[in-house]
Amino acid sequence: MVSMISSDWTRQTNGGSTLTSNASANVQYSYLVNNQVISITYPALTDGSILNTAYT
Repeated sequence: MVSMISSDWTRQTNGGSTLTSNASANVQYSYLVNNQVISITYPALTDGSILNTAYT
């Protein structure tokens, strides 16, 4: 098993045509050097809760 994290990335999800680094408009995901996704964190919902999905 590869245990080294390769990178963290963000992907805009708000549908806007203008790119933004605002956390409320982006999904953040981390993956291993072998390109397997290890976690995805979605923007906060209106009630402040945050959905985080972890893959093992």
